[in-house]
Amino acid sequence: MAVFNHSHQNSAAMSPIRLIALTTLAIIAFVGNSLLCRVALKDTGILRFWAGLHW
Repeated sequence: MAVFNHSHQNSAAMSPIRLIALTTLAIIAFVGNSLLCRVALKDTGILRFWAGLHW
């Protein structure tokens, strides 16, 4: 069993590169989900309904 001692680092701290990578991954996942939803709802008419609700 391995014991990891991270007392020299703040466990809440994150490197800037990791932060940028995770943020980029989250944005890509969000965009992908939005595109998949648009494709799935393309022929239902619900997109036209939501598009008409813009203020």
